[in-house]
Amino acid sequence: MNSLMKQESKIIDKQVFDLTDALRAPVLTADQSWASAIPDRILDLVVQSRMLSLIIDDKMATYPEVIAYLMTATLRAPIPSEWIEIYTHVSCKVCEDHFGEDHWKEIDALRKLDQYKQEQLDMLRRMIYAKRRTQIKQRLKEMKKIENNEISNPEPIKVVQSTQMSLWDS
Repeated sequence: MNSLMKQESKIIDKQVFDLTDALRAPVLTADQSWASAIPDRILDLVVQSRMLSLIIDDKMATYPEVIAYLMTATLRAPIPSEWIEIYTHVSCKVCEDHFGEDHWKEIDALRKLDQYKQEQLDMLRRMIYAKRRTQIKQRLKEMKKIENNEISNPEPIKVVQSTQMSLWDS
């Protein structure tokens, strides 16, 4: 295979991986036992928002994914006040942008985050993005091993709707 064909193959592999990530990656939560509490209307936005992020080449988790993560964190235990402000900001932004709902005043949410809170939000978005892509890579490797018959009697691959990860020390 010549160099150009290898390069094209890598580009196609990356595009397939990016699409798989956007369409099939799990929604990450702070506590998997609370995953069922995430509203369907938020979960329904995840794939749509990921596809938009893919189109604009935004290599961070989407706001609906941040809501899912922070919502399950708040249900598990109290979270620091700056994270409450980030959570209410992101929630109000999603409600306004996707559902035409204005909740800014009724929950006293910040319309604009200060630099520190924006950096914290961006850090969380990068962390969620990296973790979800790692999980997709692991799943694809498992599937490739099964296809190549490298695993005898493989465990069935289950589609996981959420995966737990931690942002704060317990």
